[in-house]
Amino acid sequence: MPGPEIRALAEDVRTLAFGGIGANYADIGGVTENPIRVVMVKNATDTTIEVSWDGGATTVFRLPPGSHDTLDMTANQKGGGGLFLPVGVQFQVRHTGVAPTSGEAIIQCFYG
Repeated sequence: MPGPEIRALAEDVRTLAFGGIGANYADIGGVTENPIRVVMVKNATDTTIEVSWDGGATTVFRLPPGSHDTLDMTANQKGGGGLFLPVGVQFQVRHTGVAPTSGEAIIQCFYG
């Protein structure tokens, strides 16, 4: 018997243009407003970027130019359980040595 359905909802897309991506972590969009279950990170710049969500203490994603990654914290969970990022998380991004000259960093967050 199937379990209860959980509706997937999305927060606004967070972006940071190449000119705002420096050697130090910079905020990308606002803080999360919901418990986040899935995070999609896309690097549409021409250099490698790093992403943090704990004030720059930990690099969570390192993405080569033109790549993306998805973290599904609720994979293989039933009934809405599993991990999530709490309300109030601030994503940050930086480059890894060569400043980008085009593109943007993109973060998409889903909750339910």
